[in-house]
Amino acid sequence: MTKTNSRKSLILRFGIFLAVVIVLISSVSFFSTKLNSSPKYSGGKVVGKLAPDVTVVALDGEKLSIRELTGKRVIINFFNSWCIPCQEELPVLQEFARKYQSDPNFVFIGIARDDSEQNIRKWVESNDAPFDVMLDPDKAASIGFGTTGQPETYAIAPDGRVVASLMARASMQAMEELWRSTQ
Repeated sequence: MTKTNSRKSLILRFGIFLAVVIVLISSVSFFSTKLNSSPKYSGGKVVGKLAPDVTVVALDGEKLSIRELTGKRVIINFFNSWCIPCQEELPVLQEFARKYQSDPNFVFIGIARDDSEQNIRKWVESNDAPFDVMLDPDKAASIGFGTTGQPETYAIAPDGRVVASLMARASMQAMEELWRSTQ
């Protein structure tokens, strides 16, 4: 190999290395901005509309129509037992639910999304959830609300309209903002 070819090869390798480094730095910068940004309140497909006319099932078999909750301030959290962000937000949800549980016009429901009844029963046994946990056996609630993952939280005003949604792990500040939106 000649000195010129060796130099071209070295320049080419350095150029490739530099390009890879730039791509890595750009990717880290982009994703760290996304991960460290505040939760985004989404318009979602249901925000501004009446809550979906769907029925969920309590662990004791009792059915609950979401529309039956008209007249109350409702928070609905979609979760599942294996979701790490769901597990991380649980203490916030517990604190929030306890704070408002004495309000007769407040309803907080956790709806298990894409999880087995057996797993949810175990989850309920091992967690002190001060809110009703419901199953969505036919996925009507998940589809009706347009969920794309978990955790997702929705606020429903007394007139039955979905007024806000949070498509991220909840903080106490985020829960309070959802709560205020139901007034």
